[in-house]
Amino acid sequence: MPKNWFISGSSSGIGKAVLEYALNKGDSVVAALRTPSVLDELKAKYPKQLTVVKIDVTDQALVDAAFEVAKSTFDHIDIVFNNSGVALIGEIESTTEELARKIMDINFWGPDRINRAAVKVFRDFNKPVGGRLVTTTSMCGIKADPATGYYSASKFALEGATQALNAELDPEWNIKITIVEPGLFYTPGINKNITITPDHPSYSVKPELPSSVFRSAVKIAGAGQLPCNDPVKSAPKIYEIALIDENPPLRFPLGKDCHSMLKYQIDSLKKDGERFEHLSEGILTTDP
Repeated sequence: MPKNWFISGSSSGIGKAVLEYALNKGDSVVAALRTPSVLDELKAKYPKQLTVVKIDVTDQALVDAAFEVAKSTFDHIDIVFNNSGVALIGEIESTTEELARKIMDINFWGPDRINRAAVKVFRDFNKPVGGRLVTTTSMCGIKADPATGYYSASKFALEGATQALNAELDPEWNIKITIVEPGLFYTPGINKNITITPDHPSYSVKPELPSSVFRSAVKIAGAGQLPCNDPVKSAPKIYEIALIDENPPLRFPLGKDCHSMLKYQIDSLKKDGERFEHLSEGILTTDP
């Protein structure tokens, strides 16, 4: 049966790839984005299946209004693909507090607003209750690399809040959540939707320092000279995950680079945990 989708961040990259794939499958979509005119051509191609609405995830009123459009368009919303975000490259010391707060608002509070609105729709609007919430974070929500500190912090925060939300849901609501953790993709995030802080003199003086090396790698990736994942190829994978009703994964690492980062982080946590586990003995009054 065709599905009804709500997709945020659908103007380009993974969001647009999933949007186009779902439409091609015969599904209907309310696409929410900052500049609706970007999808004029797609709207002309799929006039009955596609509804386009303006959204700014930093504005609660616009988030609520976008979901009201979805509710007036569909009698049941099956899947919410929560995919908004921007990139930030810069050392902790080179990032102003103002910029760090802005990134947290866009990458954490914004998608968190979508998450909460989706749960409300699935529970209070859908009959029967239930739905699939697929939220995009990043491989940087698994492991923080040099020069990704506040970007990673925003993704770590979204991972934590989404995992907690998943644990809080009443099973009777039939709401299933999956966190998609993409690796590095050729998207406008590499070129247009990215902020790179000015070089910090204490770091840039040594090009061999990890953050300097990472900055150089980002420039190479933006020029298309570094192997990256293809958003178009990601779409059928995310679509397949979104259609899993029974026992879907809480996390879906997307891309070989993300899997490598995941394995590294697991090994690092295990190594440190086992090495110093003995220091935790005797702290609790009783054994857990």
